[in-house]
Amino acid sequence: MIYLLPFGLLLVIPSVFVVISSEAPGIAISYISAFLFAAYTALSSSLTLWARKLLFLAVMYFIAIVLLFYLGILGSALTYFYGITIFALLIASNRAGAYTILVNALIFALYAYLIHTGAVDYQLRDQYRVTSWLTIASNSLILSIISAILLPMLFDGLQDTITRVRDSEKKLNQSLKELKQKNEEVILTQRRYNTICKITNEVIWEWDIENDVHFWSGENDHLVKTPENQHSITLDTWFRKIHPSDLERVKSSFMESIQSDSVNEWQEEYRFQKEDGKYAWVLDRGFVIRNGNNRPLRFVGGMLDISPMKDTELIIRESLAEKETLLAEIHHRVKNNLAAVTGMLQLQVFQEEDEELTEKLTDSMMRIKSIANIHEQLYQSNSFSRIDLGKSLEQLLATVIETMKTETEIRFSFQTDTVDISVNEAIPCSLVVNEVVTNIVKHAFPGRKEGQIHVQLTAKKPSSCRLEIVDDGVGLPEGFPESADKKLGMELITTLTRQLEADFGYIDQKGSTTFFMEFSIGAAKSLNDAEAAPNRS
Repeated sequence: MIYLLPFGLLLVIPSVFVVISSEAPGIAISYISAFLFAAYTALSSSLTLWARKLLFLAVMYFIAIVLLFYLGILGSALTYFYGITIFALLIASNRAGAYTILVNALIFALYAYLIHTGAVDYQLRDQYRVTSWLTIASNSLILSIISAILLPMLFDGLQDTITRVRDSEKKLNQSLKELKQKNEEVILTQRRYNTICKITNEVIWEWDIENDVHFWSGENDHLVKTPENQHSITLDTWFRKIHPSDLERVKSSFMESIQSDSVNEWQEEYRFQKEDGKYAWVLDRGFVIRNGNNRPLRFVGGMLDISPMKDTELIIRESLAEKETLLAEIHHRVKNNLAAVTGMLQLQVFQEEDEELTEKLTDSMMRIKSIANIHEQLYQSNSFSRIDLGKSLEQLLATVIETMKTETEIRFSFQTDTVDISVNEAIPCSLVVNEVVTNIVKHAFPGRKEGQIHVQLTAKKPSSCRLEIVDDGVGLPEGFPESADKKLGMELITTLTRQLEADFGYIDQKGSTTFFMEFSIGAAKSLNDAEAAPNRS
């Protein structure tokens, strides 16, 4: 009801004037009654907002009709009718304003009819008749219609302007808030940057490529001191501080990163001349900033003194080289010692006449050669802890055939993937293969001139492998493996596969016999642990 006060005054002011200037008691009574009713309408808390608006419009119509009938065209009735339309537009809606125009037109038409019939006294009736009244009333209607059309547009435009101003204020306040936050973030970032420079002892540099000006800043005073005039530093000034032995390499890679369209990052280790004239090893890293056309604009990076790390690295490299030499010598000596033991067993075989003892000595000699073969490969390889299992097996089987004299010509075929295993896995695996192949050579081809042995090594994911040894011999004897469980060869196979945590077994098919073993790389146990573990086969 915010509109009641201004429109109450609009009702009071002309009414006071009419009461004072006229001696009509009816107008005074009507005015006082209307004013009291309007006050009740405005102050009563029991009425709804819609009811108050409707009753106030009714009061205004009451006053306008009273003034019309008492004063005719000399009074302010037409002003009230126009004011009713404006009031309806303000407190209600555009449709309510249109309704008031329609009501006003009906009242004006009724008053014209009363003029025509002589029911009311009209001074201009005899001269101009009803036409004069209709003309005057029409002006009020036209003004009301124009107001009903223009005022909503004016109010909508004003409201839209107010809304846009408020939105602009909100956006401005939000922008100011974000700007303040960004400013705080920049200050915090600068503090972090300064702290990082202090912690890392790093020199931050920047090259303005277009102007060929080099800037640097940081806390590493012994490496680079920030000059007062940064614009006096050029790229040539920087390059002159690089050690002559490193200059061409660094300069070449530096300029290549600038000229290349695909390279944006650069990193080099080189010797840099410090403030005291001595050289320090530095790690220098940079990033090229380009425009939309991929043209380089700036080169930003950081330089870190890594001299202590380089000194430590040199000590570690020298120590590692010494240890690798010692380890290689150990493998070589182990291989030579095993070769000496094998030679003594070979002499013993030549002197013995007992075939059973000779066979056992030969088996032991083969097992020692298998171990010696592993150490030989480790000595010859770049790695002193891992070997290629496929190549090791090929060399091992060649040694078995060369050592064991047999009348049968045995042909080998290999199909192996690259499988790298450790010493802890290579030795038991080689001993198992030695036992299996030795048994094949002894028992698979009796009375035959030739035989075939196929070795297949397959790498399986994620980190396991499967080994298969297939021969085309006579097959397994009846009662196998129970009949062979108590023999040394079978006990070795069982113990060694347990050490590898491997699954193994035999497949006897018509015309071929397959030994298979599958184990995970890196799961090998020590021999003592393997003897305590249950058999998984």
